[in-house]
Amino acid sequence: MKIAIKKGKNGQFYFNVVAANHKVLATSEMYINKGDAKSAAEAIKKASFEVADETEEK
Repeated sequence: MKIAIKKGKNGQFYFNVVAANHKVLATSEMYINKGDAKSAAEAIKKASFEVADETEEK
């Protein structure tokens, strides 16, 4: 998996989380500054996620 930083047609920056099969799993919000997009991408990279099954009734 990788995180690819992109530049939109409007000149703003965003990133895609891309799977090994090259499919986009998620797209970020738009950032005015490339550095902000990179910081957010790094935060996602460092985060470890818990899988939560929220389909069961409480």
